[in-house]
Order: sequence, then C-alpha cells, then structure tokens
Amino acid sequence: MSASELAEAVKIAYRGILHDPIINVNISDYQKPRFTVSGQVAKPGQYELRADITITEALAVAGGMTTQTAKSQVFLLHRTSKEWYQVQKVDIGAIQKGKDMKADVFLKPNDMIFVPEKFISNFRKYVPYGAAIGAYLSASTSAVTF
Repeated sequence: MSASELAEAVKIAYRGILHDPIINVNISDYQKPRFTVSGQVAKPGQYELRADITITEALAVAGGMTTQTAKSQVFLLHRTSKEWYQVQKVDIGAIQKGKDMKADVFLKPNDMIFVPEKFISNFRKYVPYGAAIGAYLSASTSAVTF
C-alpha cells in the first residue's frame, strides 16, 4: 500500500470509533527491493535493487564470476507466485561476445541469479592431477609407464 492508501484504510477501520478522524502516515523505512546472486561469484549475497540492472550488471555487482570454476551459463529465477519460480537459462558467454544481447534482461525485485560450477572443477576436487602425473614412453623397454 502507498501512504495515502494506508491512511484511508486506517480511517475506514476506525470509522465506528472516531468521528471524522484525521490520519497522517509518514514512512520512515520500507522493505527495499532486492536481488540475490549465489554460486560461483566473488561476493554471493543479497543486494539492493536501486535502479534498472541487467543480469551481467548484477554479476558485476557481486564481484564477477569466478573464472576458474564458474560455468558461463547461469540461471535466472523469477518468482511468479509464492510457490512457483520461472527459471531461465542465460548464456553469459554469448552476451559478452555480443551474440545474444536480448538475453541480458533487467532484473525484477526478488529475482535470483545462480552461477553453477563447471563439471571439471567438481571432478578436480576428487582426482589428483598435475604435471607429474601422466603417461610417458620408456625408451629402454618400449613400454608405456603411468
């Protein structure tokens, strides 16, 4: 409700108790619109939606995607009701290359952006790798050694 709508609602609610009440409403604080960025970004969290902001701008506000582990395809979750979200897959790589600028949509209050982790970064957590590990051919035995 706006301040004037709230004043009118209070006036109607007290009509039976008060005769012609004069009601003034001053807003000292309100719940500001916000968006959330989570996953593979430098500073995941909730941010105020102060102006029109696109998905790529929101990712920049969250410190950018982590280059080593972040997938270039992110998910935009927009609440359509209390129980349902509309989920949209957005290819940030295509936007950055100028191929699909229409996908860089403006956020709405309570939208969430999720940046998933690359498969290879999950794989690397559990499998040892490095320069010392690999296959090489032994000259003396003509056999492959691991």
